[in-house]
Amino acid sequence: MAEVKNCLGIRGRVGDFVLYRLGGKTFLRKRAKRNDSNTEEQRAVRARFRTAVRFYQKLKETPLDEVLDIAAQGICVSGYAFFMKENLKAFGPDGRIKDYSQLQFAAGKRQKVFNLEGWVDKEGRVTLKWVNSLIGTLTEGKDRLGVMVLREDRAFSPEVIDELTVCRKEREAHFRVFRKKGKKVHVYCYFISPNGKVLSPSQYICLQEEE
Repeated sequence: MAEVKNCLGIRGRVGDFVLYRLGGKTFLRKRAKRNDSNTEEQRAVRARFRTAVRFYQKLKETPLDEVLDIAAQGICVSGYAFFMKENLKAFGPDGRIKDYSQLQFAAGKRQKVFNLEGWVDKEGRVTLKWVNSLIGTLTEGKDRLGVMVLREDRAFSPEVIDELTVCRKEREAHFRVFRKKGKKVHVYCYFISPNGKVLSPSQYICLQEEE
């Protein structure tokens, strides 16, 4: 707010400013912009947020709830905050996952693996293979593999593969998934230190169909 000389007695809006009188003096202030919180863009943002929250509620029913809490350490105040920070962009306002490759479920100081590949045969048998760095082999070889699966036909039903007892140094893993013919299977892999306190960032692959 600033006092101004107003010889012409002008009042009201002038461009982005407003002239008004108070106590016999004229003042100039910037006009408050209208806050329209119901634009199409804002509705889309709110819808995307609701979709992400709905997906997170499903994750809370799996062991990934604890993984997210570990991943949040040093980054966010909670696993929920970490999930929303990293994944909101992956959801669309139509209530669906817009980009599976954008989803991130783990973070930490353990190394990623190289050349992660995966296949699934007609019976649902999955094979994963990867390559380790020298450090990954020597100092992180006993890190346990964690796997979460999203099936295209049941995208909001995350499945953690509980029976895995595979370590990083083994460089391959095998498990089964149920899948409908022609539907994609999305896989997220991460490694957990032997003490269960440090993670690697999760890595995404879409399983290829074996012929």
